[in-house]
Amino acid sequence: MKQFFLTILSSLFALVLLVSAAAQAKEGARESLADTVHYAAERIDCRFEEDTTIVLLGKAEVAYQDMELNAGKITYYPGQELLCAEGLPDTSDGKLRLTETPVLRDKEGSIRALSLTYNLKSKRGTLVEARANYRDGFYTGRRVRKLGEKTLQIFRGTYTTCNLSRPHYRFWSRQMKVLINDKVIAKPVVFYVWNVPVFWLPFIVFSIRKQRHSGFLIPRYGSNDIDGRYVHNLGYYLAPSPYWDAAVRGTLREQTGWMLDSEFRYHLRGRLRGTITGSFDNRATAIAQKRAWRLGFSHLHTLSPTMTLRGRGDFCSDKNFSVRNSTNLYSRLNRTLRSYLSFHKHWTGSGNSIDLTVLHSRNLDTDETSLYLPRISFRKARAPIFKPPKGDHTLAKWYHSIYYSFSSDFSHLREERTTGEYSRVNLNTNLYASAVQKFRTWLHLRPSVSWGMRGFQSQGEKFQRQESYSFALSASTTLYGFFQPHIGSLRAVRHTVKPSVAFLCSARLDTLDGFRYDLRKLRDPRTQVRLNLGNILQVKTGRGRKQRKFNLATWGFSTSYNPRAREKFSDLTTNVRVSPVKTFEVVLNSTHSFYTPGGEFRPSAPRLKRINLTASFRLRGKTGRKASPPESSAPEGTEEVAGYTSSRMEETTIHPSDREVPYVFGISYRYSLVKSAGLPASVVQWIKGNLSFSPTSKWRIDWWVNYNLQKWRITTQQISIYRDLHCWEARLVWMPTGYRRGYYFRMNIKALPEIKIEKKKGIVGF
Repeated sequence: MKQFFLTILSSLFALVLLVSAAAQAKEGARESLADTVHYAAERIDCRFEEDTTIVLLGKAEVAYQDMELNAGKITYYPGQELLCAEGLPDTSDGKLRLTETPVLRDKEGSIRALSLTYNLKSKRGTLVEARANYRDGFYTGRRVRKLGEKTLQIFRGTYTTCNLSRPHYRFWSRQMKVLINDKVIAKPVVFYVWNVPVFWLPFIVFSIRKQRHSGFLIPRYGSNDIDGRYVHNLGYYLAPSPYWDAAVRGTLREQTGWMLDSEFRYHLRGRLRGTITGSFDNRATAIAQKRAWRLGFSHLHTLSPTMTLRGRGDFCSDKNFSVRNSTNLYSRLNRTLRSYLSFHKHWTGSGNSIDLTVLHSRNLDTDETSLYLPRISFRKARAPIFKPPKGDHTLAKWYHSIYYSFSSDFSHLREERTTGEYSRVNLNTNLYASAVQKFRTWLHLRPSVSWGMRGFQSQGEKFQRQESYSFALSASTTLYGFFQPHIGSLRAVRHTVKPSVAFLCSARLDTLDGFRYDLRKLRDPRTQVRLNLGNILQVKTGRGRKQRKFNLATWGFSTSYNPRAREKFSDLTTNVRVSPVKTFEVVLNSTHSFYTPGGEFRPSAPRLKRINLTASFRLRGKTGRKASPPESSAPEGTEEVAGYTSSRMEETTIHPSDREVPYVFGISYRYSLVKSAGLPASVVQWIKGNLSFSPTSKWRIDWWVNYNLQKWRITTQQISIYRDLHCWEARLVWMPTGYRRGYYFRMNIKALPEIKIEKKKGIVGF
């Protein structure tokens, strides 16, 4: 009910300004434009007697900045410094009723009351039968009193997000004390569904501070098959400084003991930030008791605009700590602990950079460790060998397009394996140069050379060096074919062909004699020619503003030739994509060999080795009805990680837009064939379909199925049904087949999803 109390405070503050302005208007003073109070009424009475009175009567209106007060009658008593706002009695229909009751509005919402009084001297006021609409909530109070500048007292208050005159649910409290911008104390608190009390709390205290502040955390409740019922998030949050904070939270479990988590964070903007976390698990079962801990940290320190220091650490006493205590899928599957400390420096003028790193990793399954101490990397950014002239680019020569880059890495690795300890020193250096030349506007040549050196020394062995040399020359061009058939809506077709050929040669030099060179020890000389042919077919249809241009199809072929290999031509790779309309697409990838299994060269009849074909059709329409979309796609209590949910129930709900309810239909077919010499062909075929629609604006149905054409059976199927229940919502997820067979049902308040009814069966969680 935080917003309700803040609204009342704003209202009373606006009334104080109203009174001050009215008194000044009586004496003829003028306010500045920023502080101007506008007021109007059908009649304004100023009575200068013993009790001076100023009355705005009939459709009285007072406006200050973005606040506005409307009432049938607004009265100010300067002698008593008392302000009153009330409605006007109306008996036109034979019954006495009040009209034009006080209404205060601002940009956040509105508040109504039967009457309003406020004493400027004592700074106390009262609202009778107050009702507020603030943001997404509706609030009422039988009587609201202001007891000073920072204290409100509310009798018989309610809160709900249901906008009906008889709300579907509400929270009720007999008495509340509000300390402005601090906290709310309410006793007792009763939750009603319709007029039926569901649960009761003797009292509740919660913070309404806007800014970050210290305080107790809100507990969370739940249950699972392993821990039973549990209470999570029992703890305290400490925020004594804008630069750091800390939190300690505990978990009490019915069947498996307790757990304590802590977190310390610091952040100095533009300089450094980091986090230190720790967890202690006291796991007690009927069989045994086990204690385990886990520590972690992360740090980023900006030493200067060109230098940074960063680090990260992760340590634990039990290799299954995350498996037992984490709901995050990545944390549960990750079996490697990594810690590092890294220093980075770069030079803005040259683009050069250097990195110094210490890295440690541990495999939780094998208990093997590795330590890089240190690992040093240097990078020389791509730069021209001959600097081109500044200003006029026409003065540039062909050699100005020659660029080079350089990199070097040094590392010392120490490993502890199950077979013993192992150490190794590595030194890798690479130098690369290339140029792009253009001849007669249609031919592009790209020559390049590279040199690489890899040196290493294992424990107890001599230093070894391996060098590699390579040269490449590629040529490419682009050809266009343009047609204007004017057949139906077809206006133009453009065919783009992009052929390219590249010649590569390389060799390797191995030596055990340090840095002595002996070209007679050149090894593995290779020459290769790579051939590529790309095609794009573009289409233009329609006329005028209704013209549409799109890629109808793209396809390409690639292979290579090595004169020293046993099979001189490598496999022919083909890629095809066809999309005649937005809703339909076919993708084909295949690999062929020019040789028979016996090694015979047959270029006219390539042998199929692998093919993947995918055809998909997707249709999306709109029914024109207003939507009531679900607020979340995954069931409460599950955590989405990398496309999976921790409950193993896939949620395929399609979110409607706020204006229209779409229907979605999709179907895809996949065929995969792999042929290996001497083995039977491996074939995979399946059809995947999904359908989402809304029979009414309150219902949403989603169906998803995966059908295996090889085994002629459904492998996975899921049905999701969503129902909008005004301020509530309900969702049912049913998986009738497969090893994940089960269901999940939940009904909850939209604005307060923690208040819910939940039921599940099947494999939920890990």
